Amino acid sequence: MHLQKTAYNSALRAYSPQSKLITGLALLLACLLLDSAPVSLAVIAAVGAVNVALGRIPLIKYIGLLSIPLGFLILGAVTIVFGRAGLNPAQNAAIMSANIFGTDYAVTRASLYAGVSLILRSLGAVSCMYFIALNTYISDISAALISFKFPRLLITLMELVYRYIFVIFDEMARMKTAQDSRLGYLGFKTGLSSLGRLLGSLFIRTLNRCDNMYNALASRGFKGEIPMLERSYKDSRPVWLFGALGCVGLCALRFLEVRG
Repeated sequence: MHLQKTAYNSALRAYSPQSKLITGLALLLACLLLDSAPVSLAVIAAVGAVNVALGRIPLIKYIGLLSIPLGFLILGAVTIVFGRAGLNPAQNAAIMSANIFGTDYAVTRASLYAGVSLILRSLGAVSCMYFIALNTYISDISAALISFKFPRLLITLMELVYRYIFVIFDEMARMKTAQDSRLGYLGFKTGLSSLGRLLGSLFIRTLNRCDNMYNALASRGFKGEIPMLERSYKDSRPVWLFGALGCVGLCALRFLEVRG
């Protein structure tokens, strides 16, 4: 819901979803294929500036969204930064080392650079996906996929699955409110018992609501496709220009890094 509210209120929503999808995916591919820490930093900075300045997304909110994957990335990079010592003699001298259960582990300059590069590269890719998700509403994405000649069945399934996510959350919120009103989470043991009952009955309750939702669609003539009204969008040349200049700038930055 948070992402969809942000996308609905974004100032960039007025531009065509096709331009935002292609621009975001092009920058993502450039970030992954060029595989460079400076390029990844440039992607994070440029896309972040566009989201905050042009999309009018609050800076604190955007940083908070980036911090969500950052925690997982740091945990994943630990195994790269802190590896077994002496496996590769060509590596630089250890910056720090430790002996754990009789095995020597060390952090070298090469492993530290590899870990930081992985984090920046992943954050750059996430930033590109945020450019799409925070500025493009789900109905606009579906309209763009239709214009790209994607199968209507896949688009309909995507919309239904997306809708069912909110059905699950809504049903869970109702059940938890009912449990809270009966002091179901008063203590630790009581909370565990209430949580087990909630998870046990959530699937059945959600399945019933999904059946009712499908019956409502069928009663309105649903035949496997959800019709959508076409919207008019602003001139999307600024978005196309951002994508083109961004890809060219990233390639030039990588070229200067190699030459340097």
